[in-house]
Amino acid sequence: MYGAEVARRLWRECRRDVVTLDLPPIDTLANIAVAQTAVIDAAAQGRLALRDALALSTMIEHRRRAIETLDLEADLRELGEKVNQRQTPRSWR
Repeated sequence: MYGAEVARRLWRECRRDVVTLDLPPIDTLANIAVAQTAVIDAAAQGRLALRDALALSTMIEHRRRAIETLDLEADLRELGEKVNQRQTPRSWR
């Protein structure tokens, strides 16, 4: 009997209501700020459990890092091309 009670409590803990948030596409840094604000607002209003808000916010943060890394890569590539152009003797151009 004790095992059934533990299982029932765990099941209630694991089962959560689905919350729908109106988030923009997570494809720009500006949209990421909007999405993070929506998650924080939903948690503050009690529409989203803090654990779920943290999980969603973490996913958005990982996407931000990926976008930022791609932007940095493009910037480095552009700088590298400019350096290579300056180092190329004029007679080779």
